[in-house]
Amino acid sequence: MLSEITIDISKLTIAGMKTYLFHGPSGSGKDTQVERLMQEYELERIATGEMLRILYEENDPDGLEARQFWSAGKWVPDELTYRMLSKWMERYDTNKNWIFVSAVRAPGQIPF
Repeated sequence: MLSEITIDISKLTIAGMKTYLFHGPSGSGKDTQVERLMQEYELERIATGEMLRILYEENDPDGLEARQFWSAGKWVPDELTYRMLSKWMERYDTNKNWIFVSAVRAPGQIPF
């Protein structure tokens, strides 16, 4: 069972900009925690799963290519994910603080 975690995110600042990453398996509570933080702080939620689905629905060439991977149960390659993320980030306000949800999409993207 997961225990409740309390974080004072107002103390986490990088050059005046706050960016957070939430990553975990489905059902781990990350979306619940993100919603709470968004309500309390002025954060924009950026979710790569949402990015993949929306770019696919918009018939974006990269979104269509990514669909071939995830529909086969495979990870979308890093290069393609990052190319899509670059386009996706243009939709967000760079003056706001961001919270990334599952931005890491494959093993090996975060060294342990």
